[in-house]
Amino acid sequence: MTNWVKFTSLKQRSVDTISITASNTFNFPRKFYDDNQLANFNFVTIYYDKVENSIGFNFNNNDEEKYKFKIQKNENGFGGFISATSFFKSNNIDVVKFKGRYDPIIEEVPEIGKLFVIKLKNDSEELKVSANPTVETTNPQAEPISSSDSPLIIANPSAPTPETLVQPTQ
Repeated sequence: MTNWVKFTSLKQRSVDTISITASNTFNFPRKFYDDNQLANFNFVTIYYDKVENSIGFNFNNNDEEKYKFKIQKNENGFGGFISATSFFKSNNIDVVKFKGRYDPIIEEVPEIGKLFVIKLKNDSEELKVSANPTVETTNPQAEPISSSDSPLIIANPSAPTPETLVQPTQ
């Protein structure tokens, strides 16, 4: 009797991360997609914390939510993605600067629910990829937090950007 099992995961990303691409998408590779049962969800609502430069993802089936993105599911089993050009543009996030893989931290926010949170790092900073969505961090608030501890907001195109808040030097 043989114990050989054929490897069939060619061209599939076996990482438990969320990726930002230069083409304005958030990718959810197969491992992340499967481990977090994204096939059970149709939508994702995105939250942005400008102070922490973090993005939160709440996967849901809420048809009533006005500000949601439809999760595009890859028919070849490669996971899923959302096209988020409006989110990146309204928040002045340069996808070329921030593209890459991010380890999500799971936070439970009472008014929102379960958020998968990524902290943006530009491509000059080292991105650490792990297979565990609850990674260690130097942020002491990595444990589940309440909304009063970290101001999460739905993307607002009229909100001030860091560029508009900078004061000229003397």
